Amino acid sequence: MKERIELFWLKYAQMQRAVDSGDDKLASLVDRELDSLLDAIIEHKALNALEMQMQFQFAIDLIKKEADDLSCTIRHLAYLQALVERYILPRASTELPPPTGEDFGENVSFYSSAFPNGVLDLAALEAIKDRIAVISPDCRVLFTNSVNAARLHKAPADLIGQHIAELVGVHRFRLGMKDALEQCFAGEIVEYTYAAEIDDRTVVVHCRMTPCYSSERALVGAMLVMKEMADRRRSRAA
Repeated sequence: MKERIELFWLKYAQMQRAVDSGDDKLASLVDRELDSLLDAIIEHKALNALEMQMQFQFAIDLIKKEADDLSCTIRHLAYLQALVERYILPRASTELPPPTGEDFGENVSFYSSAFPNGVLDLAALEAIKDRIAVISPDCRVLFTNSVNAARLHKAPADLIGQHIAELVGVHRFRLGMKDALEQCFAGEIVEYTYAAEIDDRTVVVHCRMTPCYSSERALVGAMLVMKEMADRRRSRAA
């Protein structure tokens, strides 16, 4: 896997040089080689956690590299989505504890509707009113539902690959979220609550972090289910 990825980036640089020099014949030839390498990298079923993480990082790097080209970004997001569906979704349902009405409010039916036959249904996630994201072990966004993206005033595609610190703030990340995520990556279900300024008002965000594994029990990342609550500190002060 490592050798394929390294070869891909070498060929990628070669194609860029060919394009810059106007060598269309060479650029076309290398482009076909890149397509073959890309398919081999994405379609490979990881044999261990390291290979799986390398695939995710490769897809994220590719999105960042060609972020200015909308058509390329859409295609690369599809590759990342394929990895999410392969490694995260089949196992997610078995890793999440039963919710309570207090925790999830109207979404108490979340587990029965989103996990038919033990497979997480992305369409069902889009119907959930709570904010949901999957964060990779290097703390980057692998998946977000539309609710979470809209709350951050971004499109879901704009969040893929971003470091969580860019979304919650470096201070908040270092102050507590980083430790909470590390606990989750170590296999724990973590409850984490923090205050955030959203739309010029302070809200309290309750975040349940649950580890996600592949079918081979390799860690993929952490699923975050976020629910906003009123800032009770302000109420008590009043």
